[in-house]
Amino acid sequence: MQILYGLLGAFCVLVSMCGLLVERLKIWQYICLAVYITLMGIWELKNERIIGVLMLIGLFILLSLMVRRNKLENLCLACLGYIFSLF
Repeated sequence: MQILYGLLGAFCVLVSMCGLLVERLKIWQYICLAVYITLMGIWELKNERIIGVLMLIGLFILLSLMVRRNKLENLCLACLGYIFSLF
């Protein structure tokens, strides 16, 4: 059940963060981001600690490594999308 919960959370975060990006990512990049978010979500459920900040920092680092053009613009739009997902 934790894996399903982590996958659904990863889907929600990916749609909100990557939906506003100017540059399209490849399928394997989406899969890498989804696996990272899922693993961090499962780790947070097991340890009952706040790992959201570490997940967000790691997510922005991964995203900045994956995006080739307009990095600052894409990271700002991803941050805006993440804020939308919180609301």
